[in-house]
Amino acid sequence: MLLIMLVLSAGKLSAQTNNYPFKVATSRMLWHDKIDAQQQRIAEAGVLQSSDDELVNLIISSALMDRIDRIQESIELDTLLSAQEKVKYLVGVE
Repeated sequence: MLLIMLVLSAGKLSAQTNNYPFKVATSRMLWHDKIDAQQQRIAEAGVLQSSDDELVNLIISSALMDRIDRIQESIELDTLLSAQEKVKYLVGVE
């Protein structure tokens, strides 16, 4: 279980670059970068390993990294949102 968490965490830390699996408009890249920087700070602060229970740590990691990444993706892929609305939601996530 610990190995799985380490692999997931390492993968998420290295994935926090501008290489998203979805297209991000240049005008919104700053907001995605800010979210990624917050995720990096969380990881460096040890929040992802805050419990002795590996399952709890995995749940925390999933919520703070994977789910936030999916929220970013869903905002970008939403064709009904204007560019301004997307920025608004990204600021809210940050």
